[in-house]
Amino acid sequence: MCYPYYYWWYYPYYWWYDPYYYSYYSTTTQKPKTFELKVETNPSGIAAVNGAGTYNQGASATFSLTSLIVPVTADERYVFTYWSGAFSGAAPSGAVTMDSSKTVIANYQVEYHLKFSTDPPGIAAVSGSGWYRPGQTVMISGVPVSISGGEGVRYMFDHWTTDGVPVSGSTVEVTTDAPHTVIARYRTQYLLTIESAYGHTQGDGWYDAGKTATFSVTTPVEVSFGVNEVFERWTGDVDSTSATATIMMNAPHTVTAVWRTDSTILYATIALVVVGAFALGLGLAVLVIPRLSQARSMRARPPPKPSAPIETAPEKVKPSPTKKKVKPPAEKASAPETSS
Repeated sequence: MCYPYYYWWYYPYYWWYDPYYYSYYSTTTQKPKTFELKVETNPSGIAAVNGAGTYNQGASATFSLTSLIVPVTADERYVFTYWSGAFSGAAPSGAVTMDSSKTVIANYQVEYHLKFSTDPPGIAAVSGSGWYRPGQTVMISGVPVSISGGEGVRYMFDHWTTDGVPVSGSTVEVTTDAPHTVIARYRTQYLLTIESAYGHTQGDGWYDAGKTATFSVTTPVEVSFGVNEVFERWTGDVDSTSATATIMMNAPHTVTAVWRTDSTILYATIALVVVGAFALGLGLAVLVIPRLSQARSMRARPPPKPSAPIETAPEKVKPSPTKKKVKPPAEKASAPETSS
């Protein structure tokens, strides 16, 4: 810029105050160019990121994520998947050369939690639980039909429920359009054991929890001729004198039949035999005694007189026995007298 000669005469010191003049005639250093790096997330604001700012031209700008997984609720979360914009990749960090203003975007994917379990909890392992992206289809099957729960306890598969809604069939299919909870429902069953030394029992076996079991035993039971075993009472988890009883199945139960021996028929039979024998003997006596009396009376009667004289044979005269002569005993010789 060229000023006329009189400019300096009329405007002394103007060069000192005129900023245009100062900037035009002073020597200055030119500043380097700078560019802005924007680091964003999709969905917007889902997580904090590092690296956004202003960088000199040609500088390498580094950016990174503070979190790869961002929980939203207990059953919903966002998971980092890839970078887009001025940078591409799936690593949690990256770098770009700042030759212009740039924007990089961290893309997050929503995931829903699918939970598989059993009721009662923990009685069996059910696979398939985990995090799924929207639109996935998950099919679960093959759970055990019966699971042992210890002595006298078992669990029987009944049905599936999805978010509390019953599902028929042994297989369940779930689309992960939201968090879901799938439960394999089992019925708890308890064993009723009946112990009895005699008779035919009914009612033992498995019952659903809370059900009432009816059981019984046949009575009496003949064990030998005239001897019966008669049911007396139930002991164990039930105290009853009725052959047919009931019990609430809220746990495994055992009942035992108590019997008593009844020989009434045997004793009655023996008595009948004795009475019959006595009656038979009495009847025989009635029939036999008159006959015996008649026989005795016939023996006591004299023989009938003959109508013609009966000649008797002469009696033989026996000879008189002869007398034997008896010799007198010989006299013993007397000893000679001795002189004094």
